[in-house]
Amino acid sequence: MRSKKFSVVVGAVLACLASYSSAVTIGSLTLPDGAQIHAGTVYENIVTAPGQTLAGYGTVGQINGLPLSTYCSGCELTFTFGGYQVQTITSPTDVTFSGGWVNFYLDASPDFNKDVAGSASDGTLFLTLAGRGLVSNNVNTGSGLLQGSGNGLADVDFTGSANGNTAGAGAVANAFFNTNTFNGADVLFNTSYTIYNNGSPLCPSGAPCVVGSADLHAAPIPEPETYALVAAGLGMIAFMARRRRAD
Repeated sequence: MRSKKFSVVVGAVLACLASYSSAVTIGSLTLPDGAQIHAGTVYENIVTAPGQTLAGYGTVGQINGLPLSTYCSGCELTFTFGGYQVQTITSPTDVTFSGGWVNFYLDASPDFNKDVAGSASDGTLFLTLAGRGLVSNNVNTGSGLLQGSGNGLADVDFTGSANGNTAGAGAVANAFFNTNTFNGADVLFNTSYTIYNNGSPLCPSGAPCVVGSADLHAAPIPEPETYALVAAGLGMIAFMARRRRAD
């Protein structure tokens, strides 16, 4: 009977620890372990020559394939980015960038409007990242449009001032994303896009722009209190195991 009780208690403790280790709650947003944050829409300027700077903004639509509302009821997660300076353009297809920064904002009053850039940065500063550059590859579709993809790495920037960022310190999620998971970087991202040189209703105010989407991969870590809970749970298991042997 005692063996059965021991197994039941240990199972309950492990289940509890698993539930805590599989998600991280930051403000009103609960992020699952190994979060893949999908930016449903990204708007950015067109660059055509070395020395020019890429910048833009957008909104997050999904996390791990589920609507943002699954993890944060009634909130909005938006972002702005800039400081990505063109280093080389190899033919019209391959572009390399250096630097860069990305800021995420968590807003309890959703109001994102693609025609109002400021609506992407009017929430609580959630995460500030310093880019490690970007590599972009374009493909001419034959329809007069260029489509392409890009990828890059970024690190948590606790100062909020790297690479020309002006957001400042204090982003509430920075400590959770400081993991060095991807070859020493904290975040890996991939993008896909279409370039509208002549403008499009899809572009802000119909001006020429780049419209696309992005996936940001991260592995947010639990807060210190969760580590304490894990330690306490493991300690409870060890204590019960010793009691069982003593009996």
